[in-house]
Amino acid sequence: MPMQPDEAAWGALLNACRIYSNVELGKLAAEKLLTLDLTDSGIYAILASLCANKREWGDVRTVRSMMRERRIIKTPGRSSIEVEGEFHEFLAADESHLQSKGYSIKYQIKLRSICPQKEARIKS
Repeated sequence: MPMQPDEAAWGALLNACRIYSNVELGKLAAEKLLTLDLTDSGIYAILASLCANKREWGDVRTVRSMMRERRIIKTPGRSSIEVEGEFHEFLAADESHLQSKGYSIKYQIKLRSICPQKEARIKS
């Protein structure tokens, strides 16, 4: 490679390692990413998940300990939907929105119509 890989390249590699369960290469990509940005909670989360999927519990503990020591807090996932021209944003596991239950039900119904094979995996 004629140039040094940047954060985007290392991030893409880390995500590919998560998809293909390549823990060793994932650790290298995470190490490189952490030299570029120690505060990105996503790096730690992906690395811990990658190690957990391979049942490398000692490494999971190490990653979580690093997060505690560095006071890194996982950023919650966000979703937004448009209903009748109005946008609504939700955080993962957040039920504070007045209509979060109603939107959840509407989403499940729509998902069932698009992907009926996933119906059994949808929880109410």
